[in-house]
Amino acid sequence: MSKKRVLLISYQFPPFAGTGVFRVLNFVEHLPAQGWDPVVLSVQPDHYEKGTSIDNGLCARVNDLRCVYKTKCFQVFEFVIGLRGQFWHSVSVARASQVGTGMLTKPTRKGFWKRIKDLVTLAHRIPDKHVGWIPYGITAGFHICRHEKPDVIYASGGPWTSFLIGLALKSHFHLPLVIDFRDPWVDNPYDELNVGLRRRVNRFLERRCLRKADVIIANTDPLRTVLAGKVACKHKCHTITNGYNENEYIGLSPQKNDCDSTVVTHVGSLYGKRTPDSFLMALVRLIDKGCLAPHEVTVRFVGHVDEARIHNVIGIHPLRSSIICSGVLPKGEALKALFQSDIALLIQPDTQLQVPAKLFEYIRSQKPILAVCGEGATQDLIEAHGLGVVANTDDPQGMERAILAVIQQTRSRERIVKKDYQQFEAGALTAQLAGVLDSLYQSSQQTKNG
Repeated sequence: MSKKRVLLISYQFPPFAGTGVFRVLNFVEHLPAQGWDPVVLSVQPDHYEKGTSIDNGLCARVNDLRCVYKTKCFQVFEFVIGLRGQFWHSVSVARASQVGTGMLTKPTRKGFWKRIKDLVTLAHRIPDKHVGWIPYGITAGFHICRHEKPDVIYASGGPWTSFLIGLALKSHFHLPLVIDFRDPWVDNPYDELNVGLRRRVNRFLERRCLRKADVIIANTDPLRTVLAGKVACKHKCHTITNGYNENEYIGLSPQKNDCDSTVVTHVGSLYGKRTPDSFLMALVRLIDKGCLAPHEVTVRFVGHVDEARIHNVIGIHPLRSSIICSGVLPKGEALKALFQSDIALLIQPDTQLQVPAKLFEYIRSQKPILAVCGEGATQDLIEAHGLGVVANTDDPQGMERAILAVIQQTRSRERIVKKDYQQFEAGALTAQLAGVLDSLYQSSQQTKNG
């Protein structure tokens, strides 16, 4: 008997190396064991936007995949910026000529070009900056649906363009559609351009996708609740969290440092609101109060961090000698550094609906987690599973208590290593997705058989 077939629509797929690639990649790797044959629709690497990170090593994980279709993607904004550059070059040449002949005209008003720029920025971000994928994605999707005959369509977002491609294919071929929210769409706190007309249009598109999809998946419970409330669709909303892939942890096991210093490690980039300032200042206060000695703690940052900013925050305090900035390391080395630590530091403020992907790496390391975050999905997950201690960046005294509490956890001989981290392994999460797909497939077959 042939396997059931699912078409997965995802802009992020190897060799794309952003964080968003791993959720779909893990599903694709494990779906065959669950009785599903994956067919992937994605974008050609030479049509990624400029500056996209590429990791060709990820391709080895999908070399055995039978069907991967990759299309072009018209990068609208880059095209317009190129035209603008050519225009201003022509204007500069013309004005230089006018200067030479004494015929310099009044320069074009900046207000006009600002309005043009704002209009282009708005247009190319509805629903997102990858809107130029829609015509290519739909065309390729029609070919796939006719020749590969998938039983279910799965679309991963963002970018939300993938949802619109999936919706078009569902409407034409009458196939069940699953939309998977890896992040909030309209409610994303990091999308600073989601205002005005663009926000209103995206709200309309989001609601349409929620209504038309057969199943809605969110990667956190709070996000699922928000989505379910938008169009009263609780009955078709599910939560499947992010997770980790056990294959990345072969040869790694939790280790206890033999030195007297407690090693606190943060893995990943720090930028924008994600800064270590409040954590470092709390450490400074604890040392000044005599609660900790400078040599008792080592803080290690692995990834992109503003080292100058860290030094400015601490100044000449003795803690400065206990801070190590390792820079960006290959993922295997970064994980090794994490496993050789005592505490995993998580900094994730102002994301009530989101949980950072690195949290699941931290969970797999079985290290106590010190999470600098506000109320929301991250705090709920950590507290529900007893993974560590949560501190609010706006509560200095609470931050100090949290640091002392998590250090005490590492020193306690009674600390129990929890085993429920295995529920976040990619295979277990894919089994949840397969259960959703199986239910849709059975309902579809019953409808066909009348």
